Amino acid sequence: MSFRLLLLAALAVAAPACTGEPVPTRTEEQALALAETAAGRLKGVLFTEMSRAIQAGEPADAVEVCGGAAQKLSREVEQSAGFPVRRTALKFRNPKNAPDDFERRWMETVAQSRAGDPADPFWEVQEGKNGQELRYLDPLYVHTICLNCHGGAEVSDGVESYLQEHYPEDRARGFSAGDFRGVVTVRVPFQAPE
Repeated sequence: MSFRLLLLAALAVAAPACTGEPVPTRTEEQALALAETAAGRLKGVLFTEMSRAIQAGEPADAVEVCGGAAQKLSREVEQSAGFPVRRTALKFRNPKNAPDDFERRWMETVAQSRAGDPADPFWEVQEGKNGQELRYLDPLYVHTICLNCHGGAEVSDGVESYLQEHYPEDRARGFSAGDFRGVVTVRVPFQAPE
Protein backbone atom coordinates (compact mmCIF):
# COMPACT_ATOMS: atom_id res chain seq x y z
CA MET A 1 0.00 0.00 0.00
CA SER A 2 1.38 3.41 -0.89
CA PHE A 3 2.16 6.07 1.66
CA ARG A 4 -0.65 8.23 0.27
CA LEU A 5 -3.29 5.48 0.77
CA LEU A 6 -2.04 4.82 4.31
CA LEU A 7 -2.30 8.53 5.10
CA LEU A 8 -5.86 8.76 3.72
CA ALA A 9 -6.92 5.68 5.70
CA ALA A 10 -5.43 7.11 8.90
CA LEU A 11 -7.21 10.44 8.36
CA ALA A 12 -10.54 8.69 7.74
CA VAL A 13 -10.24 6.77 11.02
CA ALA A 14 -9.16 9.86 12.96
CA ALA A 15 -11.77 12.19 11.42
CA PRO A 16 -14.38 11.93 14.20
CA ALA A 17 -11.73 12.64 16.84
CA CYS A 18 -10.54 15.69 14.88
CA THR A 19 -14.02 17.23 14.88
CA GLY A 20 -14.30 17.03 18.64
CA GLU A 21 -17.27 14.68 18.36
CA PRO A 22 -17.19 11.72 20.74
CA VAL A 23 -16.79 8.41 18.97
CA PRO A 24 -19.50 5.96 20.08
CA THR A 25 -18.02 3.03 21.94
CA ARG A 26 -21.30 1.24 22.65
CA THR A 27 -23.82 -0.06 20.17
CA GLU A 28 -27.54 0.37 20.75
CA GLU A 29 -27.76 -3.33 21.63
CA GLN A 30 -24.98 -2.99 24.22
CA ALA A 31 -26.59 0.11 25.71
CA LEU A 32 -29.96 -1.65 25.89
CA ALA A 33 -28.45 -4.67 27.66
CA LEU A 34 -26.78 -2.37 30.20
CA ALA A 35 -30.05 -0.47 30.77
CA GLU A 36 -32.06 -3.67 31.25
CA THR A 37 -29.52 -4.99 33.75
CA ALA A 38 -29.41 -1.75 35.76
CA ALA A 39 -33.20 -1.39 35.85
CA GLY A 40 -33.64 -5.01 36.90
CA ARG A 41 -31.05 -4.62 39.61
CA LEU A 42 -32.72 -1.53 41.08
CA LYS A 43 -36.17 -3.13 40.98
CA GLY A 44 -34.87 -6.29 42.65
CA VAL A 45 -32.97 -4.48 45.40
CA LEU A 46 -35.90 -2.20 46.22
CA PHE A 47 -38.46 -5.01 46.36
CA THR A 48 -36.17 -7.15 48.53
CA GLU A 49 -35.48 -4.32 50.98
CA MET A 50 -39.16 -3.32 51.25
CA SER A 51 -40.21 -6.93 51.81
CA ARG A 52 -37.62 -7.26 54.58
CA ALA A 53 -38.76 -4.05 56.24
CA ILE A 54 -42.40 -5.11 56.26
CA GLN A 55 -41.60 -8.59 57.59
CA ALA A 56 -39.34 -7.15 60.30
CA GLY A 57 -41.58 -4.34 61.53
CA GLU A 58 -44.45 -2.07 60.75
CA PRO A 59 -45.56 -0.76 57.34
CA ALA A 60 -44.14 2.62 58.42
CA ASP A 61 -40.69 0.98 58.32
CA ALA A 62 -41.24 0.15 54.65
CA VAL A 63 -42.01 3.81 53.92
CA GLU A 64 -38.50 4.65 55.07
CA VAL A 65 -37.07 2.02 52.69
CA CYS A 66 -39.25 3.12 49.77
CA GLY A 67 -38.42 6.75 50.51
CA GLY A 68 -35.05 7.48 52.09
CA ALA A 69 -33.29 4.16 51.61
CA ALA A 70 -34.49 3.96 48.00
CA GLN A 71 -32.57 7.15 47.18
CA LYS A 72 -29.42 5.59 48.64
CA LEU A 73 -30.00 2.29 46.84
CA SER A 74 -30.60 4.13 43.56
CA ARG A 75 -27.31 6.01 43.97
CA GLU A 76 -25.49 2.74 44.66
CA VAL A 77 -26.91 1.09 41.54
CA GLU A 78 -26.12 4.24 39.53
CA GLN A 79 -22.52 4.35 40.78
CA SER A 80 -22.06 0.66 40.04
CA ALA A 81 -23.54 1.03 36.53
CA GLY A 82 -21.70 4.26 35.72
CA PHE A 83 -24.77 6.09 34.36
CA PRO A 84 -28.05 7.54 35.73
CA VAL A 85 -30.57 5.03 37.16
CA ARG A 86 -33.56 6.20 39.23
CA ARG A 87 -37.29 5.92 39.78
CA THR A 88 -39.93 8.40 38.75
CA ALA A 89 -43.72 8.57 38.56
CA LEU A 90 -46.57 10.85 37.62
CA LYS A 91 -47.83 10.67 41.19
CA PHE A 92 -44.55 10.98 43.06
CA ARG A 93 -44.03 11.18 46.78
CA ASN A 94 -40.57 12.74 46.85
CA PRO A 95 -40.00 15.84 44.68
CA LYS A 96 -36.49 14.48 43.91
CA ASN A 97 -38.26 11.78 41.87
CA ALA A 98 -40.22 14.17 39.63
CA PRO A 99 -40.16 13.12 35.95
CA ASP A 100 -38.60 15.07 33.10
CA ASP A 101 -40.67 15.83 29.97
CA PHE A 102 -39.67 12.63 28.14
CA GLU A 103 -40.57 10.44 31.13
CA ARG A 104 -43.80 12.33 31.82
CA ARG A 105 -45.08 12.07 28.22
CA TRP A 106 -44.48 8.31 28.06
CA MET A 107 -46.03 7.66 31.47
CA GLU A 108 -49.10 9.74 30.61
CA THR A 109 -49.57 7.67 27.45
CA VAL A 110 -49.28 4.42 29.41
CA ALA A 111 -51.58 5.62 32.20
CA GLN A 112 -54.27 6.74 29.75
CA SER A 113 -54.17 4.02 27.13
CA ARG A 114 -53.14 0.80 28.82
CA ALA A 115 -55.44 0.40 31.83
CA GLY A 116 -55.14 -3.22 32.94
CA ASP A 117 -52.70 -4.05 30.13
CA PRO A 118 -49.08 -3.97 31.35
CA ALA A 119 -46.70 -1.97 29.19
CA ASP A 120 -43.41 -3.33 27.94
CA PRO A 121 -40.20 -1.42 28.63
CA PHE A 122 -39.62 1.44 26.21
CA TRP A 123 -36.39 2.92 24.89
CA GLU A 124 -35.33 5.63 22.50
CA VAL A 125 -32.00 7.00 21.33
CA GLN A 126 -31.71 10.72 22.06
CA GLU A 127 -29.09 13.42 22.00
CA GLY A 128 -27.81 13.97 25.56
CA LYS A 129 -25.43 16.44 27.14
CA ASN A 130 -22.42 14.42 26.04
CA GLY A 131 -23.63 12.86 22.80
CA GLN A 132 -26.13 10.15 22.03
CA GLU A 133 -27.67 8.14 24.81
CA LEU A 134 -30.25 5.42 25.18
CA ARG A 135 -33.22 6.49 27.33
CA TYR A 136 -34.83 3.39 28.88
CA LEU A 137 -38.10 3.26 30.83
CA ASP A 138 -39.02 0.06 32.70
CA PRO A 139 -42.61 0.16 34.06
CA LEU A 140 -43.40 -0.38 37.73
CA TYR A 141 -46.74 -1.79 38.87
CA VAL A 142 -48.34 -1.76 42.31
CA HIS A 143 -47.96 -5.03 44.23
CA THR A 144 -50.20 -5.87 47.16
CA ILE A 145 -47.28 -5.11 49.48
CA CYS A 146 -47.21 -1.53 48.10
CA LEU A 147 -50.75 -0.81 49.28
CA ASN A 148 -49.52 -0.45 52.87
CA CYS A 149 -48.13 2.94 51.83
CA HIS A 150 -49.63 3.75 48.42
CA GLY A 151 -53.21 2.54 48.86
CA GLY A 152 -56.18 4.48 50.11
CA ALA A 153 -58.02 3.07 53.13
CA GLU A 154 -55.32 0.41 53.58
CA VAL A 155 -52.85 2.96 54.98
CA SER A 156 -52.30 2.54 58.73
CA ASP A 157 -52.20 5.40 61.24
CA GLY A 158 -48.41 4.95 61.62
CA VAL A 159 -47.88 5.28 57.87
CA GLU A 160 -50.25 8.26 57.71
CA SER A 161 -48.31 10.06 60.45
CA TYR A 162 -44.97 9.31 58.79
CA LEU A 163 -46.18 10.58 55.41
CA GLN A 164 -47.63 13.77 56.85
CA GLU A 165 -44.36 14.51 58.65
CA HIS A 166 -41.90 13.60 55.86
CA TYR A 167 -43.92 14.08 52.67
CA PRO A 168 -46.55 16.75 53.26
CA GLU A 169 -47.11 17.15 49.50
CA ASP A 170 -47.41 13.40 48.86
CA ARG A 171 -49.09 12.56 45.53
CA ALA A 172 -48.45 8.80 45.61
CA ARG A 173 -51.73 7.56 47.10
CA GLY A 174 -54.98 5.92 46.03
CA PHE A 175 -53.50 3.02 44.07
CA SER A 176 -54.90 -0.50 43.74
CA ALA A 177 -52.93 -3.70 43.16
CA GLY A 178 -51.90 -3.94 39.50
CA ASP A 179 -52.06 -0.19 38.81
CA PHE A 180 -49.31 1.44 36.78
CA ARG A 181 -47.10 3.15 39.38
CA GLY A 182 -44.19 4.69 37.46
CA VAL A 183 -40.87 3.66 35.92
CA VAL A 184 -37.27 2.90 36.58
CA THR A 185 -35.56 5.30 34.21
CA VAL A 186 -32.04 4.73 32.85
CA ARG A 187 -29.79 6.88 30.63
CA VAL A 188 -26.95 4.95 29.01
CA PRO A 189 -24.46 7.08 27.06
CA PHE A 190 -23.12 5.55 23.87
CA GLN A 191 -19.74 7.07 24.69
CA ALA A 192 -18.43 4.78 27.43
CA PRO A 193 -16.16 6.37 30.02
CA GLU A 194 -12.47 5.88 29.33
